[in-house]
Amino acid sequence: PIVCPPEVVRVSSDPFTCGAYVVVDDIGAAPDCDNVVFSNDYNSVTVGFNEEGDGSASDVYPVGATDVLLTVSAGSASYDCPVRVIVEDEREFTSMTCPFPVRADTDAGVCTAQVTVPLPTAIDNCPGGF
Repeated sequence: PIVCPPEVVRVSSDPFTCGAYVVVDDIGAAPDCDNVVFSNDYNSVTVGFNEEGDGSASDVYPVGATDVLLTVSAGSASYDCPVRVIVEDEREFTSMTCPFPVRADTDAGVCTAQVTVPLPTAIDNCPGGF
């Protein structure tokens, strides 16, 4: 029997980076299949069942969504397991500018004033992240 890993893997980005090391579970296959080959289309790892290592797609992924296709093959038969890896940006800003202090005089004849406060600006270390 073939057992696919979860279809969605969601993690937060590693601190101060625009990505994360993500562990993607391998496809589960019957242990008596000596001619089984595991592979994936993310880091192109391909390995036979009895070889050292695995066909793991565990690797560093960028911020955003990455679709990965895990494949297990035996002879002419193959089975695919799609996995979507989502790395969410933790929004660590590399710079932030606040427009304070803001001072204003009151309007003539009243004890209030119309004041426009500029919005702060920030630069994210991972533009385009979500």
